Amino acid sequence: MDTTMLPPALKEHRNKTGKELLKMRCKTGSEVFPTIMARYGMQHALNRSTLETKGYYGHFFQDEHNQLRLLHPAEIHMFSIHLLQNRLRADESDHFTSQTAQFFVPKNDRTRDWQKHLQAFDVIDNRDDHFRLQPHHSWHPEHGLIHNDTLMHPETAAVNTSQITLPTEIDEDEPVILSSTVPFQPMLRIQILTEITKFELWAVSNVRPCDLSWQFDHQFKIEECVNNPDGFAMLMTRQIHLADLETCDTFATPCINEGRLLFIQLDVQKPIQKQLDDLGLSGLTFDQFGIVAVGQQFTFRTMMMNFRILHKPLDQHACMVLAAYKKAQMSFLSDTDTLSVCFNFTGEDTPVKTMMHFWANVLDAKTRDHLKMTTHTQLLPNGGVVTYSSSLPIPASAIARILSIAATRQIFDTLSDPNGTRVILKWQSKAIWDGLLVGDVNAQLIGSLLQLTCFPELLGRDMRMIHKAKQCCNVSIEQLLSETHANFVMIQLMKEMSGGAGTKDNQKTYVRNSLAATLLEQGFPFNWVSEATEKLVALVGLKQITQVSNLPPGKQRLDSILQLCEQCELSPPLAVSKSAQKVAQVGMNKARKRVAINVNPADYRIEPSFFLAENDEKLPQLHEIRHKSCGVMLMSFDQALPWLREQQIISADELAMVILGHHENLQATLKTQCLHVPCQDSDSRPVILKATLVQLGEKVVRTHVSEMPIIDEQSCSTVSITYWKEDWSVDEWKQIVDQPFSYARQILAAQGLSDLLQSTWGKSVRKDRMPTTSYHATSVQFHATIAGDRILEALNASGFNKLWLTPKNNQGRLDTSWRIVWVEGSIAHLTSLASKTSCCAGLVKNQKSMGLRFSSKDFDRAWAVIFPGKEAPKVQEVHHMFQLQSLPYGTTAAMLEQWANNIGWTFKAIKALGPNSWLIGSCDMPPPGLQLFNNRPILIKHLPPKDTANGNPIVAGPMPRKVDRNAMSSASMDQTSPHFDPWAGYNANKMQPAQPKDLTGPTEAKFQEHAAKLNSQGEQIQKIEKALMQLQSDTKQEFQNVQQREQQTQMQMQAAINAVKTDLESSFQQAISQQSLQLNSTLGELRTLLQAKPKRTRSADGDDGMEG
Repeated sequence: MDTTMLPPALKEHRNKTGKELLKMRCKTGSEVFPTIMARYGMQHALNRSTLETKGYYGHFFQDEHNQLRLLHPAEIHMFSIHLLQNRLRADESDHFTSQTAQFFVPKNDRTRDWQKHLQAFDVIDNRDDHFRLQPHHSWHPEHGLIHNDTLMHPETAAVNTSQITLPTEIDEDEPVILSSTVPFQPMLRIQILTEITKFELWAVSNVRPCDLSWQFDHQFKIEECVNNPDGFAMLMTRQIHLADLETCDTFATPCINEGRLLFIQLDVQKPIQKQLDDLGLSGLTFDQFGIVAVGQQFTFRTMMMNFRILHKPLDQHACMVLAAYKKAQMSFLSDTDTLSVCFNFTGEDTPVKTMMHFWANVLDAKTRDHLKMTTHTQLLPNGGVVTYSSSLPIPASAIARILSIAATRQIFDTLSDPNGTRVILKWQSKAIWDGLLVGDVNAQLIGSLLQLTCFPELLGRDMRMIHKAKQCCNVSIEQLLSETHANFVMIQLMKEMSGGAGTKDNQKTYVRNSLAATLLEQGFPFNWVSEATEKLVALVGLKQITQVSNLPPGKQRLDSILQLCEQCELSPPLAVSKSAQKVAQVGMNKARKRVAINVNPADYRIEPSFFLAENDEKLPQLHEIRHKSCGVMLMSFDQALPWLREQQIISADELAMVILGHHENLQATLKTQCLHVPCQDSDSRPVILKATLVQLGEKVVRTHVSEMPIIDEQSCSTVSITYWKEDWSVDEWKQIVDQPFSYARQILAAQGLSDLLQSTWGKSVRKDRMPTTSYHATSVQFHATIAGDRILEALNASGFNKLWLTPKNNQGRLDTSWRIVWVEGSIAHLTSLASKTSCCAGLVKNQKSMGLRFSSKDFDRAWAVIFPGKEAPKVQEVHHMFQLQSLPYGTTAAMLEQWANNIGWTFKAIKALGPNSWLIGSCDMPPPGLQLFNNRPILIKHLPPKDTANGNPIVAGPMPRKVDRNAMSSASMDQTSPHFDPWAGYNANKMQPAQPKDLTGPTEAKFQEHAAKLNSQGEQIQKIEKALMQLQSDTKQEFQNVQQREQQTQMQMQAAINAVKTDLESSFQQAISQQSLQLNSTLGELRTLLQAKPKRTRSADGDDGMEG
């Protein structure tokens, strides 16, 4: 019984039980009914708001079989027109017979024996058995029997009315105007067409198309049908639409009524039940949570229906389902083509099967029938899929809420304990679960279960729990109960919030700053950027421009902004500031300063299985070289220098030094080998070092050799491919800047060279030889590898296909086996010159000039064809670069050439670095000793290449940390080294710098808190698993004990039965034997008596004598 419907006069009976309240409202046939609850023209059709406001005054009828029911409308009509009851005037009373009663009672209704009542109705309504009024008289309840002439006029008569029988929405001062017809609301029939199937739905005529499309995430476009043969008013077809960032002010509410899906437009500011009554949908009294309450808040995820959502009981332990959820990866997806939803699971076999069984058996069979929903499961090799599909086009958001609520109630019902504390979980002001839980249940366990059951709504996020305006974290139900004065715990649930935004003005400011930052990074002037962003926000609108601002940084974001500028007639200026160059030099494109890396050998440990002895045993890594030792030691060149000077074998076993770096020019009699050594640094990170192995033992130290077959290494060549902006159209250049690799493959494929490029890397965009952004780039370059036997084929097409190729050697420098003939002219002129020679290897282009490429052996012949009668330039190979300093003022190249001939050193003067300094190149090192130029000493400074200037011994792997680079270990502090400085570590009285405080940022703190929660939840799950295992073992032991007891009982019963059987058999035998003996004795006596002669008695003798 619902105590909220008690009348105001009976509110004191609220605390009574349901049986007591029902007994008060039940009347038998011999009792008088105090009140019959009804409204004008709507008997038994009372809405809930009226009952809660006025109270339910009605009573139930209890028949002779003690069954309760409501009065039939025909019975109420019989009472209302009874002659001795509510009679106003005699001439207005109607004689009611069984024939007229059949208008109110169906003839085929035999469930309550109405035919018998109708047959006896004439007897009940016999006028002769009742009191008859005098002629022209009437009976008044207050005045008694009065004459008709003295009656009050009907217009001035005061009639006592009851509030129960009057509509609550009509003002008493206004006249009541009864409508002659029921209000009619037209319905529209709508068809949904997809590529796979079609659906049908209905919508009230006041539903807006945008609100209807919002329910399906705007993935359908709505078209109006004119003269449709099937009677459809609208047609919804599939379309691709991006997610909207703004929300609608109104929404269409889906409803399921009489097996059909209907969309209605509700005004949330007015009573919902009144609107449903006006639409003729008063039977829609349920939503996903249950009964629709008065004043309930509706959202676009709410779906109304005329049935209650029921769930199946859980057939497995809740902890097992939670453990499976933690070990399996889960996702919830919706398919717009089939309007279905599915769960995807990935992981191990057992957790996946557990999750599939749980989600496939959430809803009850009757609920699935009402929703016309089917469930399909599919087990895959690495996971599984559970699909929910319906013949009704139910929105995915409504299905997600149904599954979340049903799963929550299903799994929490298993945790209910009759001796526990009442806990109410409320979500969006509705109770999602109400039951009893044990006091030691932790809020973290509840949160983990809610994250599982509400996954279709949360999509992996957490469910926040609020109690007494505080968030519940690591507390138990018993602790929460102690904080409140009630005898139950109410926990409010809400989704985990992420992101957020301010007001509309704040949003505009954010969007404007985001666009301005992107344009300023591209080098546009500040004044133009400020003006352009203001116009974009004003003309384009916040919705569209917010979508552009949410794009990730890159070319797509810039192209979208420039496209909006073009639509708003905003032309970007040609002048570009230096901001573009600064932006291009950040991140991965930042020019890093080449610094020599100091690697401490003591921080690295060689892989134990790499160096082997002659008997294939692993050699240990030594920390000090000693006489007759065995092993290898990793050291720097300074540490190895004393042993290199000695040039002696110091061990009869395997002993070697592993010197960091490749030292190919060691002038040593010892055996040396350059190789790559696998190591691990101080943090156990794998690193590969290049080193030189020097043998110090009589036995040779070997390296590990793989047993797998050797893979043939294919020779390849490296080339750089360059695009120039002036060679391409605007659209082609945009595609090149965006995807230079794929565009080059397309061009080569069109020429029959689709498989020419093996690998590509290193995209670089530049303007005037300086790094820039993609928008301002005038050249794009990347590197690629080509098979060695096809390099000539690739170079021959260079330039002619607008792809300018430059061959490189293995060190990344220009390949000196090719020479260039620089020629002034256009592409047509160069093409004609190339046709005159048969050995041209393509065209070459830089920022200012172009030329023809030839191999070194064909250069002189080609030069003679292009420049006949002109001497070809000589080429001198250069391997080393030097700087000559302190030369006489105004030294020229001819003077240097004459000085080189005098000292016997061949070099080439490249360019002057000043009035007394020159840059030269040579294949040999300079002569030893002091060098004089016109009796003036000069300095020859060797300039090593950039790639070897730092001498980095790390080939692959992480660099040493900064603290490791500056720190010198005790092993590297060799006092015998010429670079040893005993005062290098002296700090005098320097004060120690203040240590920074270890302040954890908010993001890191959240991560730490989340990690702590995960750890605690993992510990709880482990405890639960241990308890479950213990329970299983105890249960198994109990089953074994019960089985043993049953066997013992069975044996005892069998023994008792055998004993009884034996006793019965022995008793039967004894009884039979005794009976046979007795029978034999009796028969013997009878036989004896029969055989004996009869004796003559004395009386018989006397008689005989007397007769004689």
